[in-house]
Amino acid sequence: MTIGMALLSIGACGLVDSGDPPSIAGRYDLVAVNGTVLPCCAQVDSTGTRVTFVGGSLTLEEASPEPFAATPAGWMPESCVHGIPNGAHVDTSGVVTLPDGTQYRLPKCTELHHAAYAMVITRRYEDAEGGSQTVSDTSAGKYAWSDGEAGHPILVSLLNAGMVGGFAISERGVELAVHRANFGRAPALTPSDPEYQFFRPAS
Repeated sequence: MTIGMALLSIGACGLVDSGDPPSIAGRYDLVAVNGTVLPCCAQVDSTGTRVTFVGGSLTLEEASPEPFAATPAGWMPESCVHGIPNGAHVDTSGVVTLPDGTQYRLPKCTELHHAAYAMVITRRYEDAEGGSQTVSDTSAGKYAWSDGEAGHPILVSLLNAGMVGGFAISERGVELAVHRANFGRAPALTPSDPEYQFFRPAS
């Protein structure tokens, strides 16, 4: 069974109380991977173990929306995009060296954001001898999001995980999908490069 998620603008989604500011904070359940409802997407690894997505969750702290900007690496919060003077050099640690030798460090995107996320992905591992175990992997860090105001895209970015995606708010709740921020291409939608789809019912 597969599901689809329409990414709609918040203004057109019919919120229960349009006077309330939009929010995507809360706890979400993982409901599908690559459009297929859980449990799904079983794949046999090199050891002969069958790996299946069976559950997960995403928790977002309250945060204000902010504008995003298009960059060669994809959409990023505008606060994380910095201009560099002509002739300056930037090393891999973010230290900028100006032509006169002056140096300063660009702040990391995660240093500029304080709203936390925690994402848990649970898989079942079944070996060829009949053994089975369930393992949950957790990613935690900071996130940012855009509500689509002023023509900006409707996005959420899990900054520490390098994942980004869209969301839709309706009277039912919030649907949110994130995938790895690949350079110049969409996710492969495979177990190794998946899109996770989460749902949080309306309160």
